[in-house]
Amino acid sequence: MLSIEVGHMAAAKLLPELSIEADYSTWLEDVRTILETMDIEMNRWQDSWEFDFQTEYDRGSTPRVAAVHAHDFWWHHLLAESWT
Repeated sequence: MLSIEVGHMAAAKLLPELSIEADYSTWLEDVRTILETMDIEMNRWQDSWEFDFQTEYDRGSTPRVAAVHAHDFWWHHLLAESWT
């Protein structure tokens, strides 16, 4: 049996279509577009609870994965605030 350790760099080699080919600003615009489909305005939420998009980019997250992480992050903070 072949054992393969799959980190984001290994995954990029195995599945090059998942690797980030865009520069950060292009990648972030893609994230913004995806968030808008979720009815989230990135700038409005960033003012209240700043999500670390740069770290997501550096990890090799696709724009869709980063958008989902940001969505979850912001909803967590919104719900936490509503309970206080």
